[in-house]
Amino acid sequence: MKHRFLLPFCLLALLLATACGRRADLPELLRADSLAMNNPDSAIVFLDSLRPQMERAEEPDRRYFQLLCIKARDKAFLTHPSDSLILSLVRYYENARDRRHLPEAYYYAARTYFDFGDTPQALEFFQKCLDSMTDRGPELDFLRSQCCSQMSDMFLYMEMYDDANTMSQEACRYDSITTDTIGWILDLCALADGYLCTNQDSLCILNLSKAKKLAEESHDQRQIDFCAGELARVYKKNKDFKKAKDLSQGIFANPSPEALSSTYSRAADIYQGLGMTDSAVYFFKKLTQMGSVYAKQAANYELGKIALRQGDMSEAQEYFQNHIIFTDSINNLKQTQLLANRQSRYNYKLREKENLQLEAENSETRNWIYILTTVIFIIAITSFVLRKMAKRKANRQKQEIARLRELQLRQERQSVKVIEQNKKKLAELERQLQEAKHQSTALTERLQEESHRLKLETDNAEFQIKQRKAAQENLRISPVRFKLEEVIRNNFQENISDTLWQEIEKTVNTAFPEFTNAIYKLYPVSQQELRVCLLMKMDFNASTIGRLINRSKESISSIQRRLYKKCFKTEEATPSLWREFISSL
Repeated sequence: MKHRFLLPFCLLALLLATACGRRADLPELLRADSLAMNNPDSAIVFLDSLRPQMERAEEPDRRYFQLLCIKARDKAFLTHPSDSLILSLVRYYENARDRRHLPEAYYYAARTYFDFGDTPQALEFFQKCLDSMTDRGPELDFLRSQCCSQMSDMFLYMEMYDDANTMSQEACRYDSITTDTIGWILDLCALADGYLCTNQDSLCILNLSKAKKLAEESHDQRQIDFCAGELARVYKKNKDFKKAKDLSQGIFANPSPEALSSTYSRAADIYQGLGMTDSAVYFFKKLTQMGSVYAKQAANYELGKIALRQGDMSEAQEYFQNHIIFTDSINNLKQTQLLANRQSRYNYKLREKENLQLEAENSETRNWIYILTTVIFIIAITSFVLRKMAKRKANRQKQEIARLRELQLRQERQSVKVIEQNKKKLAELERQLQEAKHQSTALTERLQEESHRLKLETDNAEFQIKQRKAAQENLRISPVRFKLEEVIRNNFQENISDTLWQEIEKTVNTAFPEFTNAIYKLYPVSQQELRVCLLMKMDFNASTIGRLINRSKESISSIQRRLYKKCFKTEEATPSLWREFISSL
């Protein structure tokens, strides 16, 4: 009773030990982490200044320092040169007791492979990052949003639009939790892009309108213009050029330098759609000078058509020739992108299949580790209980063996062989009594007592044998026996019903009280094993028993040997020994 309170204290000790395993990060590294998020260039300089100190630091601090160096480079948009360092960090945090930085290690492994153009590997590490975050908190939710957002972009690139939309929706959910307005706006636009690619224009406009409203509430003019431009793109696609022009007025007046090509292209298309040819020509010509290869291709084609309508054949010919040149370039690019896209999708599907197999294997391994750890912990706490149980089991085995020995002795005392031996002993005692008549009285009395004991024992054995013979005879002439013989005469064409089995058991227990209970006390036999014993008690041979229960003779012999081994704890077992034992019960 006093040990029942041991388990809670042990659990508390384990929790304290686990908590102690989480060491605090160095203040310098926490400062570098904060700088990496807000000012990555300063973080890189600061981390370089910590390098001599980190060479003498403990391994957890060195590893965290290495992770921060990768993080600062990524936030500064510097390409990752190699995956060797980040993979070593992933392995370290996977095996470390303190796994707080494991999600970030997975995240920057994904970013590294994204830089390498290995989309399937990047997706795998982004998914690992999501799976490894079991806790909640602003920092983790922000990291979840980043993972989902970038997975959405990669799915869009591979034209897996349903997966892209799912990831965008998850990113928006985490953006709303962390109140990351800019991230939320961008993820809503990415979700709208996915809907636009699947011709769900109404959902596209709905999400872009929501993004524009968030931008207006935050008074972020850059984001307002971006959302307006995206909405204009959708309206332009649907030939609603007036709405597209109204939304684009601010953008046309003050275009962003990094988006001049898309802005001029949109302006040219809108003005052409509104019939404002001069304005359209102005922007098309701008595009032929500084637009992207796609914009130059479209601009030359449209300018060629306009020149053709105006009757300027030489100018039209020049524009169309340029259009053909840019079309060839685009076809080459598209072919390369198409092959890369297909290869990425194939690699992703292949990696996904492999990951499912590995996940199943890893899950099984983890389950075994958890089970083994739990078992070891329980054994360590409850060892004294197990020792007591072992002692009780040993005592029960001793009692069982003693009961079996007593049963064997009783069988031996009641056997015909013992009766014959006792009669021989009585005859010898009679002879000794005749010779002792003229000797001491004490010797005569002792011989008489021994003779009396042997007579009683012999009489009792003979009585028991007569009783068993009478009971066996009752079984032989019982109605149940006749029913079984009828089954035998009919060449075993029908099975024995459950009702008949109950009748057999009742008849045997009536003739030999406690027969089944005596067997169950020795060993918890199965239903089939009990039926074999009942038929043996009714004096059927192994071959007949086998046919009555639809088993072979060898199977019955095997059951008899097994029962003798289990009950008498010996390897020297034969069917005849078990039959002798059953006959003696």
